[in-house]
Amino acid sequence: MPNADPSTLGRTLAQLRRARGWTQEQVAHRIPTYYSDAGAYGRIEREERHPDRDALAAILVHGLVIREIPEINRVLQLAGYGMLDDDEIETLGLTQTSTEPSEEPVPPVILSRTPWRDVQSVGILIGSLVLTCFIAWLIPGHTLFAILTSCLYAALYVVSLYLESAFDPDLIATTRTAMFTFAFVSVSSAAALATDKALVDSGNYLALLFSLVIFVLAGIAQFALVRRTLPESAIVPTTFQSQTAQTAHLKNTIYFLLIVLVFWLPSFHCVSTLSREARSGHTDWVRQMLAQDLMLGRGMLALSVRWLLGLLLMMFLIALYMGAHLLESLRPHARLNSFMLLFYVRTLVYFLLCLLCIGWYAYSSSEFA
Repeated sequence: MPNADPSTLGRTLAQLRRARGWTQEQVAHRIPTYYSDAGAYGRIEREERHPDRDALAAILVHGLVIREIPEINRVLQLAGYGMLDDDEIETLGLTQTSTEPSEEPVPPVILSRTPWRDVQSVGILIGSLVLTCFIAWLIPGHTLFAILTSCLYAALYVVSLYLESAFDPDLIATTRTAMFTFAFVSVSSAAALATDKALVDSGNYLALLFSLVIFVLAGIAQFALVRRTLPESAIVPTTFQSQTAQTAHLKNTIYFLLIVLVFWLPSFHCVSTLSREARSGHTDWVRQMLAQDLMLGRGMLALSVRWLLGLLLMMFLIALYMGAHLLESLRPHARLNSFMLLFYVRTLVYFLLCLLCIGWYAYSSSEFA
């Protein structure tokens, strides 16, 4: 690497850190995705390891909280790297006027416990699962389906939180926020299904509308609650202008509600309605509905299984194209592997939930044939 001097770089970083009165542990805690502990970061100062450009920028901007662009460029050049360009300045949250030392106080680093040891987070998770199971128990015959789909649907929002903050060293969604999101979405989803079932059994033809409103309001509410957890700037390093983390999560929320609108709720409502009509002795009407690709009548609006499979295939092909375009446009980054893993997990859970809904719908419908 031309003009690189690891020994000078290590001493420079150590001097900058000591000038702030911080320990190596405090610096490493601000950039946990680059260096897991003080020992890993200490190798840089001890001249045992040369950081890549993104890691060095993270050390300077987030670990040492340096906001002056000339000072950042000086250290980057010391390591043999080029100066920050306009896109990097924007991504790092700096401004071209950041030439003077900032007078704003730096918030202290509070070393927290391991997230999974957070008793409150675990309590939220367990409590939400218990409450979700209790509500699903109010849906006789479909309890397991309601539990599985509600939990998978809630998991989508949790994965989205981590995915859209994957490249930000400072604003990673906390475990407590993630568990609260899971709890809120899973419980509200089970409640929407239970409401639909109860209204259908009572003969209310507006059951589908009421339950859909619950899903939509829950989606809006979760976004309002977690919005402040996500960065307000574009942090995904792409070759094109990417969206802000908040906008990306909002877009994900709309995609998730598409599952509710097409694959999940109408199918559940259809089975409940057909069951009610079959119990009332209207078996001819039930068979007539099952023979149609668009089942419409008596408060019911649903597509046939083959149409749902066709839509799912079309969505899968579109997702393959859009996903490949995004992944090919990503710039090299130390956290790229984490982002890609979360991206694939989100895709897997999304289509698994769709397939589960279609499979259950096909099995339940066959019982009326």
